[in-house]
Amino acid sequence: MPGGCRLGVKEGKEQAGVEKLQTTPRKIVECYNVGAYGCYVWELKTVHYKSPDRDIIPLTISFIDSIDGDYIDRVNYYHSIIIAPDITTLSFDLSLVFKNVVEFVVPGPGFVRTIRSGLVYEMLFSLGCSMYNAELTPHGWLKCLYFDSPRDPYTFYGDALVSTGFYGYLWLVEYEYVRYDYRGRHVLDASLTVYLVPQEVDGKLSPAIVIDEDPYNGFDLLEHVYRLLAGPANTTWERVPSLLDYYSHYISVFSSILYRENGPIRTLTFIAIPVGALIVAVTGDSPEGWPLTSVTTLSTGFSEFRVRSEIHFFLTSHVITLRYSYIELTPFLIKKDGKHYRTPLIVIWPHTTPMGTPSRQPPEFY
Repeated sequence: MPGGCRLGVKEGKEQAGVEKLQTTPRKIVECYNVGAYGCYVWELKTVHYKSPDRDIIPLTISFIDSIDGDYIDRVNYYHSIIIAPDITTLSFDLSLVFKNVVEFVVPGPGFVRTIRSGLVYEMLFSLGCSMYNAELTPHGWLKCLYFDSPRDPYTFYGDALVSTGFYGYLWLVEYEYVRYDYRGRHVLDASLTVYLVPQEVDGKLSPAIVIDEDPYNGFDLLEHVYRLLAGPANTTWERVPSLLDYYSHYISVFSSILYRENGPIRTLTFIAIPVGALIVAVTGDSPEGWPLTSVTTLSTGFSEFRVRSEIHFFLTSHVITLRYSYIELTPFLIKKDGKHYRTPLIVIWPHTTPMGTPSRQPPEFY
C-alpha cells in the first residue's frame, strides 16, 4: 500500500457518536498521493456477505474438553470497553488479504465510535459473568452483571464451548486494487476485507453469551468457528503466559498479556476478533476463487488499549498441570513501517493434564 492514503467518504449514514459514513463498508478507499506512479485506490467490487440479522461477536472463546471438565468447576469472564479523555475513539481496524500478494494488511480504521457530545468518559461495554460446570457445581450462586443489571448465572455440563462478547453486524466484501495515472485505470489486484459494526442500545453494546454443550456434534455455529480456527487453518497454538494462584486454585488469562510482536512486545491492534471464521461458519464456504484459510483468518482488531478481557478458570484441585494455549494468527495481520505484526485471538484451551499422564496436543476435531 502506498503512503498517504485515507478512507474515502462516498456513502453511508450518520449516527450519534459514530463518525459520519462509517456504518457500512466504503465504496472506495482512496489515496491523495498523486505522483510519478499515479493514485492508488481500493474500489468496492462485490459484497459477498452482509448480516441478515445481528451476529454474535466473540471477544473470547473457551474450549473445555472432557478432561478439563473433570477439574474446572467454574469459569469467570470479564469484559470492558471504555472511551475516556485520553482515548476518545474506539475503532475496529480493517484487515485485507490480497489475491496475488501473500500478505495481510490493515489499510486503516473501519467502524469508528467517538465519545458522545458532552461526555468526558463513556463505558460502552461491561460484562462480568460466572459460568458453572453443573457436573461439579450443581448450584452456582454468583450472578452475571451486565453493567449494573444482574442476570442468572450460566451453566454447562462437563465439556463445552463458551463464547462471550457482544452482538453486531458483519460484512465480507471484495475490493479491486486500482492505480489511476495518465494512461487510465489499471486493476493491479483484488482483495477481501471484513467489516464489523457493533449493535448499540442506549449507548451500550448488546451482550452475547453462547454455550455449546455438545461441542462434537458438528452442527452448532460456535463449533464450526472453533473448528476453522483450531484445525489446519493459518493459525498456531501458543502457550499462554498465565497467572496461577495455587492457594485459590484458579488460573487467570488477561488480554493484556497476549499481545506481542514476535515476542513479549505490544502489537498495534491489541487483540483480534475472528470475523472471517464467523462468516465462513455461517455461509459454509469462502467466495469463489478465494482459499478458505485466507477468509478464515481475516479479522478486525482494536486500535486502542481501553479494551479489557479476562478469563478465570477455577479448579477443584491443584494436583494437576496446566498448559493453557491460545490461538495466534499465523499470517501477518498488519504491516507498518516495514515490519509485520501478529495478532492473538482469545481462543483458549485450558489443556488440563492430570499429574503423571502424558502431555496432550491441541484438539483438531479431524
